[in-house]
Amino acid sequence: MKIFVAFCLLFTLQLSTAFASNSAWKNPDYNFSNIDTLKLSKIIIEVPSVRRLEPDVAIANRVKYALKKELQDRHINLYIKNVVVTNKFREEDFSPLEENTSNTAISPSKNKTRTLAQIRAENAPLVTVKVHNLGIATVHHKAWKEHYTYNRRVTRKVSYIDYRGHKRYRDEIVTIPERRTKHHPAYDTTTAYAELSFFVRDPKTDNEVIFTIHDSRSREFETDTTGMLNRICNLFAKKVSR
Repeated sequence: MKIFVAFCLLFTLQLSTAFASNSAWKNPDYNFSNIDTLKLSKIIIEVPSVRRLEPDVAIANRVKYALKKELQDRHINLYIKNVVVTNKFREEDFSPLEENTSNTAISPSKNKTRTLAQIRAENAPLVTVKVHNLGIATVHHKAWKEHYTYNRRVTRKVSYIDYRGHKRYRDEIVTIPERRTKHHPAYDTTTAYAELSFFVRDPKTDNEVIFTIHDSRSREFETDTTGMLNRICNLFAKKVSR
């Protein structure tokens, strides 16, 4: 029974170590309901602010795929050609994610074939993504000793004189305090972090910012940031489409 209770307490503790916080702003004068295309212009990968964080690999590609999928679920196309990627932490290893070019149209002004996605993206709002933290932090805990007092109960023989004057013996339980040491082995704990900011600008008004959102999440005992990244992109898609 004690083992079961201890397991339940540990399980509850692990469930309670998730954190999520976000803040958003949008221009009240802009009609977001008309957005059917967004153009991803920049991805900026910042130096992690979380200590001991090991950033994920191919961050730019992961952000592109996650953002594109969540926007498509809201019927918004994400144009992702010629995205400028700036990695302030390390050289980014990614392959370009290209648009489908099967549907084309002729541009009368430039007299050349362009994709429908390019035509839609001409005046589409521009999206800049800043990746503040995306990776796993591992903390090493050294082995340590715990000193405590244990009360050991023992039974001993105690002599006494009965009513006839005879010497007799009886059992008596006594408590003897003992100094003990418990050895705790070294162990590691991992925490997944995902923190991103999105900036949407309107090219029709000299790239004025019309929408921003900052989303920060973390989860202990986790070694994969995929779920948190997807939820962050989902919240962006949800708010920018309203």
